[in-house]
Amino acid sequence: MQIITGDETGLLKLIDLDKKEVIKKYGEQGKEFKIIQILTIKIADICFFLVLREQSLLLLDNELNEITQIAIDSSPLKGFCNSNHDIYVIYANRKINHIKYDEDQNIFFEQETINSKDFLPLTNCKDKYVTSAAISNDQQLLLVTYFGAPPSIFNLQQKKLQWQSRNVKNDELDLQVKMHDYDGLFLDDYSVGVITTHQTLRIYNILEQKSQPLSEHSLKQSKTKIKLIRVYNEKYYMINERGEILIYQKDFKFERMIKGTFGAVRDIAFNKEYIYTVSIDRFLRVYHIENVRIPLSINLSQRLQAINFHCAEYKDIEIEKKQEKIWTIQNGKEAKARFAGMRRHTIKLPYLDKMFENHKLNKQKKEQQKLKQEEQSIEIKQEYDEDDQQPKFKNIENRKIQKLKQKKKILGLKKQKLLVNKPNRNMK
Repeated sequence: MQIITGDETGLLKLIDLDKKEVIKKYGEQGKEFKIIQILTIKIADICFFLVLREQSLLLLDNELNEITQIAIDSSPLKGFCNSNHDIYVIYANRKINHIKYDEDQNIFFEQETINSKDFLPLTNCKDKYVTSAAISNDQQLLLVTYFGAPPSIFNLQQKKLQWQSRNVKNDELDLQVKMHDYDGLFLDDYSVGVITTHQTLRIYNILEQKSQPLSEHSLKQSKTKIKLIRVYNEKYYMINERGEILIYQKDFKFERMIKGTFGAVRDIAFNKEYIYTVSIDRFLRVYHIENVRIPLSINLSQRLQAINFHCAEYKDIEIEKKQEKIWTIQNGKEAKARFAGMRRHTIKLPYLDKMFENHKLNKQKKEQQKLKQEEQSIEIKQEYDEDDQQPKFKNIENRKIQKLKQKKKILGLKKQKLLVNKPNRNMK
């Protein structure tokens, strides 16, 4: 599996998780090249990378080769792209740019700033800025949260403000901490959820004009402020400043917490049973949703900002399906194979019976040869034992007799030496 990441210096890295190595790099180091987000866009049934940087918007192919780019204003916050190749870039200063991509000419059209007054409801407020943005499933509504102002929803097709919430009573009276919404998302077609600085999740109903929150859910399980919220498999994943991942069920009941990151998590991605995160501690980490341990962590030397999966070309997949692959037999079992994109249990080839018969015959021949070799070796051993059995025993007895004789000789010599060296007791 391959993953693409972007960091603060402006480098894009394509990583092979199996080898734990960086396969390819793209980009130049510099503040103006800081990567903010990595999106995917389909052009003629082929996936491409759409990279949002500090002062430019890039379109790259599957091998990280540059196709085209366009200069944008500095400090973009987030970007979205729909199926019609309409690209929306949201800035912290409450501005939205609309950019269109032309497939035939491979260029971006000139960006258009949406200057509607409905998109700038807080123009006169200098201390209010955008903190996050989220798009609906049908890619028609845009949820924007602010620092010091209630969240708002804009209709991208009609280019006007569609919904705005009312301030909660205590928000304006709190002098220590201004009203601050960190992140939000669309729960369904009729409601949105917003995370506040008070460690609460507020749920609003879109159908009610200028509505107050329908309900609030406390997030006290996190000791620090929660900055990100994501949805996957009917569960809510919330990430705080420490990099801890808090998992909540569909009814917002706390399930458990995943630790392991030293520093804030900048981006997160999901695939089957695994969670992929990049953080400012320079590590790409892979978590298992159910297991506590971290299966994989890779140090990429720079503070990471964005993550996305490596997109494969659909044409190559179709070619692989059409290739005919013959089955092989190893150790009497069917080897894994595919034929014309069909399932294994539906494949019936005419020459399979012959292959099985030949395989059985080969097995029988090998077994017969082994039996013959064993019989011959046994006969040779018996003949050798019958002929040479007596001389073998004689040799063994002769060796024993020789050893005894040597021992007696040695003992006799020792006695003689003692008698020779024995002093005469009568002599004084």
